[in-house]
Amino acid sequence: MKLTIDELFFDDRGDYRSAAAIEDRARDALIRLEQENAHLTAELERYRNGYQGSCYACEPVGMLNQRLRELIGEFFKLLDTVEESDSGREFHPVHITCSRVLMMEPLNKVLKEMKEQVQ
Repeated sequence: MKLTIDELFFDDRGDYRSAAAIEDRARDALIRLEQENAHLTAELERYRNGYQGSCYACEPVGMLNQRLRELIGEFFKLLDTVEESDSGREFHPVHITCSRVLMMEPLNKVLKEMKEQVQ
């Protein structure tokens, strides 16, 4: 509901409203606008996450994408874990090995891009 200046300051007879009445009407209008803003923000977030779209398949795909993003984030948290040995040296207890030297660079590129996507 849009509140005009006349509706805010004047009553139905055209008389000025009291300051308290103006404040109450303005507060009510502000509360309605804040609620509308929260609703629209939530809807926008649904579109951004792919939960709402133009076809029946968009929401499940969005949910899957969201879960994959979470899993990739957890994966890199595991890979980035650093512990300290009894001798005081830091080490990564979780790592990925590659037995083909020529595949190490492409693997590192893929892992780097995946990590950038979830950050």
